[in-house]
Amino acid sequence: MNRQSACPISIQVLCKAAGISRQALHKHQQRELHGAEAVDYADLFESVDRIRREHPRMGARMLYELVRPQGLGRDRFERLLLEKGYRVHYAPPFIHHTKGVRHGYAPNLIEGKTLRDINQVWQSDITYVIIGSLVYYLSLVTDVYSRRIVGYHFCGHYRAEGCVTALKMALSLRKGDTLDGLIHHSDRGSQYNSSLYKSLLKRFCIQQSMCKEAYENAYEERLHRTLKYDYIYCWPNNNQQQLEANVKRAIRNYNFERPHSSLGKKPPVQFEKYLNTLIPDHRPPMKIFSQQEHDQQKQVF
Repeated sequence: MNRQSACPISIQVLCKAAGISRQALHKHQQRELHGAEAVDYADLFESVDRIRREHPRMGARMLYELVRPQGLGRDRFERLLLEKGYRVHYAPPFIHHTKGVRHGYAPNLIEGKTLRDINQVWQSDITYVIIGSLVYYLSLVTDVYSRRIVGYHFCGHYRAEGCVTALKMALSLRKGDTLDGLIHHSDRGSQYNSSLYKSLLKRFCIQQSMCKEAYENAYEERLHRTLKYDYIYCWPNNNQQQLEANVKRAIRNYNFERPHSSLGKKPPVQFEKYLNTLIPDHRPPMKIFSQQEHDQQKQVF
């Protein structure tokens, strides 16, 4: 071996080849050497427990975004929480109970649509909440673009009045906003096809859209599961008053605190405020799958 080939490669050359800076390498070495000593584990688990009280089934990856512990990378944080018993056990799939109508329903107006702002598509649906032998119903209205729950109503009946109350809450929250071109999307449940509900949509010049398949209302279906199994059912529900308080608490936590990966790891309300700092052309687009795109995805998997 000649002397030239025996010369060691400089750190600068190695960093350049790896595409990292010398500062980044130094920080990584410090984390490896001193990371364990730099982390206050008692304080870390206290922070995690505090968040879990409000978000009982929040996963390790989302917890990391909220805690951001010094001296601890995301992968190591996730491993640590799993080792300490913070693993989330997923709930069984929900059962869909909406009673649809066979005539008089609206066409699907959102399939394949691209959104760039709030108040372009609202989705609505009803889900049941079972406590013991009692069944309650939660009507929701969600802004699809920001994922924000803009209206809700919780009651012990399945009539259209509950859905109308949720829609009125949404209209009150967005009072002063332009609703030009807004589409209201739902399943074909009889509540949304009632004259009471349709007349309210018509009064505000909101276009009505309905889906035929469950995946065409997927944002609401997934939201039901999150609210019930990640929040409401995780807390004590000994009476109706306590249950109603937990519903309100769950919706508040979801809107104001729960990060969404599709929203740049921001909660819905924070994301809406962030949108105000962007000009419309710079806002991230959101595509609603068409029938053809959905079928293609099924073929892939």
